[in-house]
Amino acid sequence: AVYAYLPANSDGDDLIVWDADAYAAAGEKREAARFRFPRQPDSGRLCISDYFAPVDGESTDVLVLQTVTVGAAASEEFARLEAANEYSEAYFFHGLAVQAAEATANYLTYIVGGQLSISAGRGKRYSWGYPACPELADHEIVLRLLPQLETELGLSLTESWQWVPEQSTAALFTHHPDAKYYSVGGLDRVGQILGETAAGEGQV
Repeated sequence: AVYAYLPANSDGDDLIVWDADAYAAAGEKREAARFRFPRQPDSGRLCISDYFAPVDGESTDVLVLQTVTVGAAASEEFARLEAANEYSEAYFFHGLAVQAAEATANYLTYIVGGQLSISAGRGKRYSWGYPACPELADHEIVLRLLPQLETELGLSLTESWQWVPEQSTAALFTHHPDAKYYSVGGLDRVGQILGETAAGEGQV
């Protein structure tokens, strides 16, 4: 696992991540990256960026980025079981690897909560690919902000921004007491992908 505490502020629907070295050295807010999150079109009008202190305020907030992986050995063992026609064992092993990655992510969130001295259950972890945080392309930003993912964990991304090895997950954590999970209406990812494919006349 790799995780980091990064200075950040919200700017509307965007979350600005400040250069950690510049901020630590002189309190300079030099933009290092920017995430953009969808806002609910109705209901509570929720957006992940709302859970961070605004850029025009007096305080700088903290963003936690965390990534965990079971490692390449899990993918290799799954492939070995399939090649040996041990399909049931491969299925169960794959499920175990996925659950191990999720358990590790939960444990890391528990550690983060302790280091931030917040009460159990406060804050939320959001992974890319879900309605409140749908843009898998943002994994490229995560990879840039956390270079240890490549150098120490051996992680990489496919052309569709999926993690390799497969049993890996990246997330952001906000400590805001009102943070909760929610859906964002009108985001039909499957329909969007099919529409883009049709518009591109089969171009990849």
